[in-house]
Parts: sequence; structure tokens; C-alpha cells
Amino acid sequence: QKYVLDKDALLRLSTEASAPADESAICLLDLTVWKVHASGLHSTFHQRAFKLVNDKAANEFRTFYARYAPLVQDVIVKQARVLKPSGEILTAEAPKIQRLLRGDFGIYYDLRVKAVSFPALQAGDVVEFQYKLNDTGERNPFGAYFGRLAYLRDRYPTKRREYVLITPPDKQVYFSLHGMDVKPSLDSGEETVRVWRLNDLPRLETERNMPGIAEVSPYLHVSTYQTWADVGRWYWGLIREQFQLPAEAKALARELTQGKTGELHKIRALFNHLAKNWRYVGLEFGIHTHKPYPAAEVFRRRFGDCKDKAALLSAMLREVGIDSQIALVRTRRLGLIQPQPASLAAFNHAICYVPSAKLWLDCTAEHSGSQELPFADQGAMVLLIRPNGGELVQTPVSTPASNLHKYSFTLDIRPDGSLSVDGQEEVRGSACSAFRRAYSVRERQRQTFERTWSSLLPGVRVRKVEFSDLTDLESDVRCAFAFDAPNYCIAAGPELAFTTNLLGRRATAQYADQPSRTHDLELSYPRRTECDFTFRLPEGFTCTKGLEDVRQQTPFGLFQRTVQASGSTLQVNEVFQLDVVRVKRDDYARFREFCLFVDERLSDKIRIRK
Repeated sequence: QKYVLDKDALLRLSTEASAPADESAICLLDLTVWKVHASGLHSTFHQRAFKLVNDKAANEFRTFYARYAPLVQDVIVKQARVLKPSGEILTAEAPKIQRLLRGDFGIYYDLRVKAVSFPALQAGDVVEFQYKLNDTGERNPFGAYFGRLAYLRDRYPTKRREYVLITPPDKQVYFSLHGMDVKPSLDSGEETVRVWRLNDLPRLETERNMPGIAEVSPYLHVSTYQTWADVGRWYWGLIREQFQLPAEAKALARELTQGKTGELHKIRALFNHLAKNWRYVGLEFGIHTHKPYPAAEVFRRRFGDCKDKAALLSAMLREVGIDSQIALVRTRRLGLIQPQPASLAAFNHAICYVPSAKLWLDCTAEHSGSQELPFADQGAMVLLIRPNGGELVQTPVSTPASNLHKYSFTLDIRPDGSLSVDGQEEVRGSACSAFRRAYSVRERQRQTFERTWSSLLPGVRVRKVEFSDLTDLESDVRCAFAFDAPNYCIAAGPELAFTTNLLGRRATAQYADQPSRTHDLELSYPRRTECDFTFRLPEGFTCTKGLEDVRQQTPFGLFQRTVQASGSTLQVNEVFQLDVVRVKRDDYARFREFCLFVDERLSDKIRIRK
């Protein structure tokens, strides 16, 4: 209770606090106390208090939640009340326990929440919630390890944020606060107490396609490990017994790779089989939030989460003589963090790495091939787990050429302005998974294709659509198609006018829709789109206004167009290429100019008349 603010202190903070006019609430206090015991068990205490600035906040703060894992924790609600401007104090309704069994993407948790609801909130109220989480086991399943990563800014301005770490005096702890020059106070006695206090934190401004939270918010990282080598060594000790395979799994590994020449073909055979036949389902219970289930169990269940599938793949690769490693991943959406200290708290994903082939394999990407690492895993911070320690590295980012989208169109323009199209489409790289998923049901391929093109060219009627084998994850996606589209050309007096933008491309809307940005712009992956158009004019028609050759090369990418006319045929080749995955805020205006230029060129009109 030493660090808890009482009612009077909260009301003083409320009097001092002011919020911008567009804020619905201000956080008066966000207090977290971590207490680590000699046994390795620990407790966490939270005190949070908010001042409601307007009535909109009444709905936002009506219910507070304390989440806990009943297998290893209990939770005690210490205080839940409303301090009215009149001086009246209202107590929240009795806590209700709710079970959180299923999360996103087929992940199941043994989690519960204690939910407390507040009556009749209104502007001017101060809402306070205190609760404490306690470990309940006799020992910490993670041994002496303790690690936390806390972000210091969020959607509300904060008057006071405080972190307290209490440890035994002989407990070595490493910490770093990044993004702010704040040192902890230190009190050493029977316990070692460190306190980080931060005042008057502005809200975190958010926008679409911004970098991960760790790159835009200060954060506090605390761990009992100083180096990633230490974390890797400890984690290997936790998981090393999980790679034992049953006889049937060993036999399957040998069967799948029998007759395969070369290591790469063996890797592909095992990866593709596991990706397609083992469902992505996670049972995140107890220690298995961090520790994979035994590979033998995952094999028999035929499902697992990211670390389960990575461990099974690694074990089967080893069975056929291919060395591989578990790689803990901090996906790009979380942002990169500084290299010290080191803890498991940094990571939210796991994949498999094959050093000899320099291949990163994500078995949860069930529609991606072995060469198509999902973009969330690209440019990501990764800890490679080895028996002698871990190594912190960053995954590579794919190239534009490896993410190719290529179209070839033959377009017969009719005198009434309608269009007959025959074409081929080829997709390579990161976009393949979306196509394989969207067109996975063969009986619906035509319907899905027609619906997609109708959104670009209303009234499309598909005459043919034929896809390559979409179950082959190692081959590019190919499609041959034919369709008719009414009203493609615009009548302008005796002329017909049309553009090459059959695909409805809008670079500005897709990549740079904001006039300016607060943060850097994060793009998914480099890409290259090539379009070959062969326009065949109606009989007796000639081109009165054609297109010019264009080439615009920038640090961000390329737009290029070449044109060749021959009689009643007009051939146009267009290339749009993005070379970057991050545009700095100071470069955003120039990037947007490039996108606007691309859109202007895509709207250039060809005019024909009889």
C-alpha cells in the first residue's frame, strides 16, 4: 500500500489535470508494482484512475477488467469506485468472472477476467480501479526468470505513470527505459526497490500504417537476463525435450523426402506437408504460452500454434539430416526494440530457420510456400535458439522482383465502347497466399473472379477463368481469363476515350492518402507490377491522341511506360515498382508526389475516332 495514492491525492491530480478539448478522458494515475520473490514467484499490483472529460467517456469507462490465468494466478480486486465532483463516492457493482476461452486465429486460452462495472458515469467523475495478481504455484515454471516490457504512452494523456520493481537484494535485474531520460530511484535494504516515475505524458498519436508501438512510444524493459545469448541458452533448456518424434513421424519424414534430390527439395516437401495438413490451433494454457507442446503430441493432434508447428518441423528436418533452429520473432507490427536488456517479453511469434539454406519457414502461413515468408515476419527482430545460446538477428526483406504481379491483356475495343478481354495473370511472392486462399474452392473460382472484376468494371461477364494448381505452394499463381466489359470507353463527341487503368489502381489512395503524417509510413513489402496491354481498335478507327513514353525513377520506386503503335494496334507496357517498406516522415511529401504522379499517368487518356 506504500505506493498507492489515496482519494485526496487522486482528487488533487484531478484538479491539476487538464486535457485537450478533443479528449474524452485523461489518465490521472497508472501505477504498476512488480514484486519478485526469492522463489521466482511474483505478484503484480495495478492502480488506475481516469478523469472523465465529457459524457462520451461514460461508455468507454463503464467497465474495467482484470485478466488472469487461473491455472497459475489468482486476482483480488482491491478497490473499484467513482469519485463524484460533489464529493459523493460510489462503489462499483460486484465483480463478475468471465471466461476468455478463445482468442483470434484459432488460439484458445485458459484465461478469465474479473469485470467490474460502474453506475451512472458522467463528465467530471474520477474512476479508480485497483487489483492485484498473485502467482499461486509452489514454484515459477520459468525458474528464476522475470521479464516485462511496458509501453509508456497510449491513447489518453497521462498525468502520472509509475512503475515499481521490488526484488530480493541478491536478485540481479537489468533494465532500460528507452525514449525518455528518466532514471529510477533506488532503495536498498531488506528488499531492493526501484521506482520509475513519469509525469505529464501526452497521448500517443496514432495513424494508419504507422511503425510498431516500440518505435513510436517510450518503453521500459526489465529482465533478469542481460544478453540474448543468456535468454537463448535458458529457452533451449526449457524446450530441448520437446523435439522427440514417435516412430510414425520419423517414417513420414523419410517417406516425404524419399527420392528428393538436394536439401531444398526435402525442406519444401516437409514444410508444405506440415503447412497444409496441420491446422493452426493454439492451446495457450499455463507454461505453454511460451513452451511448445512435445512434437510427438503435436504430430498426433495434427494441430498446433506457431511454436508447436515450428518445433515439429524442426524435429522432422533433423530426422532427415537437416539442421534447423527455432526462431522467436517480434513481428513487424510491434516495432523493433533496443538490444538490451534481453527477455522473452519481446516476442510474439515463432518460426523455423534452416541455416544451410538460409530459409525462414513459417508453418502458420498455410497458403504460403517456403520462399514466401509472410511480410509480418520480414525485417523483424528474431532470436535464434541454440544449445549454446541465442543470437539476435533481423530477418531479410524481400525484393520487388520476388514480389512480381504480371498481367498480359489483349483488349478488343468495340464501336459502342465495350471491351472484350483475353488475359493472363501471374503472381509471385508475398501476394500468392491471398490468391490461393481467395480461390481455394475450385467450384467458386469463376464467381469470385467475376465479383472481383465487377468491382473494377461494373457489368463484367466472365467467359473463361482457369487457375494453375493452387495447392502447389512452391509454384507461382497463374490464371488465364476472358471477359466482356460494357461501357469501358467514355464517349466524347465523335471520339471514344479510355485509359490503361483497367485494374483501377490508385497509388495515392493505397499508399499515401494522408496529406501529411505524424509518424513514418510502414508499407507491407516491396513489389513490382508489370502490365502488357495490346489494344485492338475497331475497324475504321484511328488513334487521335496516344500516350507518351514515361520514366520516373525515385528513391521510393519506379513508374515506367513505353508505347508502340502499329496500324490499328496499340501496345503499352507499364511498370510500377515500390522499392521501400518504410518512408520516413520527412520524406513523405516526396513519396506522395511520386504516388500522385503515378495516378496522373494512369489517368492519361487514349482517344480514338472513326
